[in-house]
Amino acid sequence: MIDDKKIEEAARYYCNNRYPASQDAPFIAEGFRHGAKWGINEFIKDLWHDGEEVPKEKNKSVLMWFESYSVGERELDNDEYYDLCNTGKDGYDEDTWKMICDEGGWCSKWLYLDDLQERRQTMKELKVGEKVTIEAVEQEGCDGCFFSSDMNHTCNDPYKNNEGDDMFECRKSRRSDRKDIIFKEVKE
Repeated sequence: MIDDKKIEEAARYYCNNRYPASQDAPFIAEGFRHGAKWGINEFIKDLWHDGEEVPKEKNKSVLMWFESYSVGERELDNDEYYDLCNTGKDGYDEDTWKMICDEGGWCSKWLYLDDLQERRQTMKELKVGEKVTIEAVEQEGCDGCFFSSDMNHTCNDPYKNNEGDDMFECRKSRRSDRKDIIFKEVKE
């Protein structure tokens, strides 16, 4: 899971390497942080079930999101947290689910871990040794770019797609022809 610390490190790295002397760096870093969190939420948003809904599938790991923590009748002022449980061989009925939720606070949403794993596996994976031919196509925005991810429509670094000397610039402000482009896979 990508936590706030990793997002903060990536935002700092991005600003220090792309905009080292810019007075706007704090605003750029904040935009980076918000964009990263938006991408993560967009990736999993339709996997979440309402906390009131009882997980019915048997032998499934469930990731639960608690917005408050309590012990018995006493609510403690703790941060939100995730917890894992397993539905077991019989699944959950409403009483069992309520008991599990009451032990930890208020479960506002949950998801099956298998669903999250399946979502992760739908991302394109190239086989070792597989070659890809790409073509530069004039277009504004990142939609349809080979280097773009389906969850947030931007590559990891929207200004270059490779480290070192082999940069593939896509923004018109950084290209000699002053044209925005994307990279399209050429199907042979």
